[in-house]
Amino acid sequence: MLSITCYGGVGEIGGNKILLEDRDTRLFFDFGFPFKKRAKYFEEYLNPRPGAGLLDLLEMGLLPPLKGIYREDMAGKKLWQEFISSPLYRELTIDGVLLTHAHVDHSGYISFLRDDIPIYASTMTAFIAKAMQDSVPPNFEKEVCYSLPRGSKGGYLRSQGTYRPRPFVFLDSPSISREAQDFWNSPPTKKNPLRPDPYCSTPEKIGGLRLKFFPVDHSIPGATAFAVETSSGWVGYTGDLRFHGRSSDQTERFVEEMHRLCPHILLCEGTRLREKRGASEKEAFDNCLKLVKKTEGLVIADFGARNIERLVSFYNIARETGRNLVIMGKDAYLLDAMHLASEGVPSIDQYPDILIYKDFKSRLSSWEKEIHRRYEDKLISPSYVRENALDIILCFSFWDLN
Repeated sequence: MLSITCYGGVGEIGGNKILLEDRDTRLFFDFGFPFKKRAKYFEEYLNPRPGAGLLDLLEMGLLPPLKGIYREDMAGKKLWQEFISSPLYRELTIDGVLLTHAHVDHSGYISFLRDDIPIYASTMTAFIAKAMQDSVPPNFEKEVCYSLPRGSKGGYLRSQGTYRPRPFVFLDSPSISREAQDFWNSPPTKKNPLRPDPYCSTPEKIGGLRLKFFPVDHSIPGATAFAVETSSGWVGYTGDLRFHGRSSDQTERFVEEMHRLCPHILLCEGTRLREKRGASEKEAFDNCLKLVKKTEGLVIADFGARNIERLVSFYNIARETGRNLVIMGKDAYLLDAMHLASEGVPSIDQYPDILIYKDFKSRLSSWEKEIHRRYEDKLISPSYVRENALDIILCFSFWDLN
């Protein structure tokens, strides 16, 4: 019998955790980071305690109390005794997570799932997620693609051992290049190597249920919608999608496919369902181009993290106004990962007018060292920015300005 339980994403933006059960198969559509709910208890300098494992997250209702799906190394011996009386408490196993895209409000809390649960995603989504994890400091809330085991010492959970990769199922790639495989298996640090893990690809089923996937338009590449054939008929799940981006034709095709399948249930993203249509990317481009053309000084572009479409817009604006586009090292690393995931994404080498800001740091991570080595001739210093302010657009976020 078909059952759908929403543990997140209802009445909130993101935090999607939707459990589908049918006969012997259980799966989640997304397993995201609940920004609004988390902000009730935590902020920039006040975070869940890594040494407490799952405790703070369960206590604050950020994770549903579902014994059997979470990492045992983060549970502790007596954890579940505290939540067994919760009306949401259950014991279950799942066959996998269908991940729609790499934004953390849909992917972030995969970090706490057992590391033998397969994650079904497009190759682009998987590679973006890994680049995002590689390029931030270690954080137990951001272990989507690989995790570092914990062990108890004096009642406190501490990191130990070697990073463990999660089993990802690449939905759209029967094979990937050797260079792409090297990236996927590359360790975040030399101190803790990442054990190579074979990836799977192009599945027809998840558990005992037939699976279909569809590329859709979103601000981050690789976004995917899903349909699962259950005993009651097809169940569709849109994830985040839109109709006004550069790939809106993908969303239109998904709508047509859903019409053909005639789904029993369609779980649809509705963040702005009652709002008027926002500006299209073309309108945003035109407005920003006008502003840059009449600006006689330094231009700083600040937009949502990992909004690659907006990054492309500002690259085109830079070209039309005779400026160079300056990006951060983490953006260059992300673009490299995207190039490995799809030949349709050009290499940075092909763009002499893209420069990389050399961040002022005493110590570089391994990924940063590789970016500096690979693109040595593209690195620029703060003094270069000062001396050439009229000739560049800086793609900096508020935090990058630190």
